Amino acid sequence: MATPTLPHFAFPFRRSNGRVAVVEQRSPEHITGQEFAVVVTPMGFRDERPDFGWEWPEFVNVPVDLSGLRDAFQRLVPDSDADITEWADEADAAIRHIDVVQVLSGEGVAFSSQASSGFGGATPSPGGGES
Repeated sequence: MATPTLPHFAFPFRRSNGRVAVVEQRSPEHITGQEFAVVVTPMGFRDERPDFGWEWPEFVNVPVDLSGLRDAFQRLVPDSDADITEWADEADAAIRHIDVVQVLSGEGVAFSSQASSGFGGATPSPGGGES
């Protein structure tokens, strides 16, 4: 892998080949990492930046209102054009999962990534979601 021109720490933070993993700014991996950081951070959790994240949907009625997450993406990840859906866990409808699917294309190459976050436990999407 070539050294990025504008490197940013990869998220989640990790080491690769004895070094801290970095990604190119505005690359699909960078945007996906930013989205993931927003999804898993409740508003007010970070003392140094209390406006980071989104209003955590604990103890709310279902389906989860995703407008707060979309607003957070607009504020914090301006390059994001993600498709966000939520769905109920098969074993317990009180557990809701949120899928963020990012499709980026440019120079004839399309990139797609998917992250699933379950409130009550993260699990992979069962092949689609309910919106």
